[in-house]
Amino acid sequence: MKLKFDLGKQVMTRGIANILGDSKICEELLDAFGRYTKCDWGDIPEEDKALNDEAVRVGDGRTLAAYNTSKGKVWLAERCLSQKKDSPRATS
Repeated sequence: MKLKFDLGKQVMTRGIANILGDSKICEELLDAFGRYTKCDWGDIPEEDKALNDEAVRVGDGRTLAAYNTSKGKVWLAERCLSQKKDSPRATS
């Protein structure tokens, strides 16, 4: 799968780690992460979606996404670092 941006290092909160034994939430989290990698930002205001798209386009800023699950809303956030063409983080 071709990613729209370099995801960098992923980490999770203790709250997410504590519910990973539930197969349903694992499926929902994988779905949410898949949507995130395709720049589907989930349940956030349109203005935040536009800011996310701009951060991915220029390679600087932050992305924030929210997805509803059976355990409640989960948030994915990332700080986008500068991605110049010669940067190892840049994707094409």
